[in-house]
Amino acid sequence: ERFPRLVGAKDVQKIAEFPFPIPYAQLIVVMMVAQTVLTPLLAAVLCEDPAWAAVITFASVLALWSINCIAVELEQPFGDDPNDLPIAE
Repeated sequence: ERFPRLVGAKDVQKIAEFPFPIPYAQLIVVMMVAQTVLTPLLAAVLCEDPAWAAVITFASVLALWSINCIAVELEQPFGDDPNDLPIAE
């Protein structure tokens, strides 16, 4: 390829122009809230020790919400936030 920067700019433009589908993002949030509500209930029923139920609940809910926050940040990688990618230097 003769103009790699031009190809890179076109790829950046594609990412910026096509956002993540809203219904899919809304469904993910609904499922995350359901998981947040149901995990403590199921852990309390399935675990004999309340401490293990709390640890399992905290770890699984924290992990999935953290992945969701990372995905939200990656959805719009360009902007003014400290973690955003520069469009031009």
